[in-house]
Amino acid sequence: MRPAAAAMRPLRGRAFCAGSEALYEGLRLQRQGRAAEALRRLRAAESCESPLLRAAARNAEGLLLLRSAAPVCEQTQVLHPGDVVLAPWAEDGFEYEATLERIDEANGSCIVSWADGGQTCREVPLAAVTTVQGLPCRSCSAQDLRLWASRRALTHALLEWQVQAEAGTAHDAFVDFAGLLCDLAAAEVRVALRCSWPGLELARVALQRGRYSAERAFKPDRRALAALTLARAELMRLEGASAPELLSLHRLAGEHLALATWSSEPLWRSAGGELHWQALHQVLWAKALAQLAIQAKRPSRTRRAGLKGPQRRRAAQSAESPPEKLVTAAPAFRRDPLAKLSFAPQAAGRAWRALCWAASRADSAKSAPWSYSADSCARLAKDVEPSPMGARLLLEVAVITFVMGCRCGQSRRARQAALPLALEAARRLEAQQPDDAAEVARHACEILSGQEVAEGSLPERLRVAHDSGEAGVSGRWLVAGYLREELWLLRRGGRTGRRRAIAVLAGAPSMTWAPEGLALAETLPAPR
Repeated sequence: MRPAAAAMRPLRGRAFCAGSEALYEGLRLQRQGRAAEALRRLRAAESCESPLLRAAARNAEGLLLLRSAAPVCEQTQVLHPGDVVLAPWAEDGFEYEATLERIDEANGSCIVSWADGGQTCREVPLAAVTTVQGLPCRSCSAQDLRLWASRRALTHALLEWQVQAEAGTAHDAFVDFAGLLCDLAAAEVRVALRCSWPGLELARVALQRGRYSAERAFKPDRRALAALTLARAELMRLEGASAPELLSLHRLAGEHLALATWSSEPLWRSAGGELHWQALHQVLWAKALAQLAIQAKRPSRTRRAGLKGPQRRRAAQSAESPPEKLVTAAPAFRRDPLAKLSFAPQAAGRAWRALCWAASRADSAKSAPWSYSADSCARLAKDVEPSPMGARLLLEVAVITFVMGCRCGQSRRARQAALPLALEAARRLEAQQPDDAAEVARHACEILSGQEVAEGSLPERLRVAHDSGEAGVSGRWLVAGYLREELWLLRRGGRTGRRRAIAVLAGAPSMTWAPEGLALAETLPAPR
């Protein structure tokens, strides 16, 4: 089976100018927060005869659908068995013509019969199916339709880029191609986390393809290499990779970022929303280290029974420390004080560095966030840019700081540093976007302030793992586990005869800090 790519047509100067104007108008409206109008302008640019503009417009549409609540389309259609549809084939991810045989709305899936007679991958998510005219199924949820529409737009952008490459007009450093593949990989992972779709495997193939192209260019571009390395590290973190693989990728990404040159005023928002590249790298590194800290096994009590206080602490630290050869692998990180710490303190330090980068205080970052006072933490939180991405970063850093502080036995001092950040994040999210993120922030404030959390007040995302058992006020929180849905399980020991309470702290959802938008932000020519 071969996907149908757009055929080459002779270009006309007037049509090209109209398409470029629609593209840049859509990018301008997106920066202003007018998502629905931006989406209409970007789709108008997709009718241009230039494959370059069509690829850029579809790439922008896919990112816009991921980052906003813009409606996918104005019309939907009720699908029935026997209808001719377009469905993605799980082997390569492209869409092909098929006929609906059976629909299972309870499971959100359907069985299709491929037009060429193929018998593989016939079970397809219902939200991924559209009519030949591009109308989605009416019975699917809006979030599922938006995720699949984003992935569909990015897949079509990849096909348009291939047409552009066949015409000999592709970028020599492959920045646009690598950035597009990073965006497509992020969309594949988001779909895979939502439903049963082999998106992790498809994302790995896309990133390998981008890495092959970027490294074999005549003059490899550090921006593309940095984005690809960060995306690979995040994908491997979700797959539960080992410490050597994750840490080596993040150190390599740091080297690329140190040598990369970025545009001062990108047309699209900078990668990761409105975060500085260094802040994006540090928060991704912190999430990887925090997950490794939970996976690391502590020494057993019998092996530490004969050790005194300082010796016991050194033994516990060495049990969670990365191998020594990884600390000195890259010259750029040999003098980094965080690299010599164990996983948990290093994760808290990396998260705090991300916050300092976002607050334009990169030179004042200390190794341990709990060395700050509550007043200095509150002032630092107010210096973060007042945007939804900044509020989510405050919440992410607060959660990692407190959880890793509990892991290090610094729960009280970590609470002092994390509570001002969570309070500021909750205040901003309630004012900007009163959605599930605001509920998660309010719940984090209740946990950090020591209030009792009622079962009915929990966000829907947290009710699965929460246990409202009684706990003594004097008990301290301990880390009980970690779930891939970015949920941290905490346990507080109760008094004698009472069962322990389990609480949940939620970080930002997976792929929130994905390095997206490289091709649009760095390679589109500036409008005249």
